[in-house]
Amino acid sequence: MKDCMSTTHKQLWTQIDAAGARPLVANLLDAARSQTAATRAFNAAQVARALLGSEDAGRAQHIEAEVRWERRSASLRRAGRALEDVIDHWEETQRTEVESFLRDGGLQAFSSSARQLMLLQLLEADITADEAERALQRLDESTKSLGEIASLDDFRAYFARHVDELLEKRLGNPSPNGLCILLLVLTSLYALFVLIAVVICIVTFGLVCEGVLEALIESACGVSRTAAS
Repeated sequence: MKDCMSTTHKQLWTQIDAAGARPLVANLLDAARSQTAATRAFNAAQVARALLGSEDAGRAQHIEAEVRWERRSASLRRAGRALEDVIDHWEETQRTEVESFLRDGGLQAFSSSARQLMLLQLLEADITADEAERALQRLDESTKSLGEIASLDDFRAYFARHVDELLEKRLGNPSPNGLCILLLVLTSLYALFVLIAVVICIVTFGLVCEGVLEALIESACGVSRTAAS
């Protein structure tokens, strides 16, 4: 397991560029942000309709939600293609390092560490007990699935399958509160961030896998360590 260290915004993008993963990360971040914005706009439209008792109420918010959701979908599609581009450009030593990490159960250990990180994030979030139970269930499901990845072929297949599953999700079905960290967990979009953190960390021979993941989540949700402290 890599050492758990903080990763600054500058360090994060330095590692991302070293891994040749800027388009991949940029699209995944945009998908997460667009998902949050779409959900919040959808919820606002629902509230307006409930309070004003008219189908026309909240129309602008609903249109915004649809636009944001389509942007999310487009970014997810680009992220799927970008991962293949990243892998195709790996040198043999990088490919060997990733294969070894996966074969030796590295992702199983890292996904467990990622689960703990997300639990800590959720503990500080404004969510209900019911939402917490749903989030824990999704975290456990994602952790189990990620832990079963033992080869690069498994890695690629999981990423592609998960993108397809995310693309099948419909706006507002279900529509939880618009908290970014909760949405990442409930939709299991966070699992893709776990995989990308591994790519960035291992391919660049870094020592901050947990720090990379934390920085990615913070970038996706717009929360900085300074703001959180």
